[in-house]
Amino acid sequence: FAAVIVSAYFYYRPGWGFMDDSGNLSIAADFWQKGNLGEVFKHDQGYGRFRPIYCLWVIMAYHFFAASPVLIYVLVFLVSLATLYLWGKIINKVFEPGGQDPFALWVYPLSFFIFTPFWNLFMYISVQEKFVFWFGSAAVYLFIRLYETNNLKYAWGVFIATALTVLGKETGISLVIMFTGYACLDLLFFKENKKLEKY
Repeated sequence: FAAVIVSAYFYYRPGWGFMDDSGNLSIAADFWQKGNLGEVFKHDQGYGRFRPIYCLWVIMAYHFFAASPVLIYVLVFLVSLATLYLWGKIINKVFEPGGQDPFALWVYPLSFFIFTPFWNLFMYISVQEKFVFWFGSAAVYLFIRLYETNNLKYAWGVFIATALTVLGKETGISLVIMFTGYACLDLLFFKENKKLEKY
């Protein structure tokens, strides 16, 4: 159902895909023609930014899919669709902890990303917010699992997924603020997880 709706959106928006492509092509060219990764990061430093995950994505995607660029869009679409399901599981855990609500799994997250400005995550290969969408979902899901299971191995997953999010797009720092804030509130007021308190 979700695939049909998103696929229809592709069909009815023929101009999808073109945003920041010229800048991304120059980033990829700097690396593949000059072989200098430092130049790629220096391009970002000129704007006071540091996005190594995004730069590596650009370098790889614009090179290996050069002969078949449509495959980049297919890849972004499939990963985004899979991540949509993970966001649905997060919503389901928060609002329907006792069972699996198909509405929560698909319709809520789909409507949020299609009928808001976030729809472009499915359409443009160049927007950096997709890394917050992709890795952020893993970070939030693992954070919930950390508190559900008292298993500290999930903490490593939260750390890695959050780091990938922040290094893909600076706004991913909001996850750090959210996780830290919740942990502090839990420690001070909720006392939900006794095992994690000593850490």
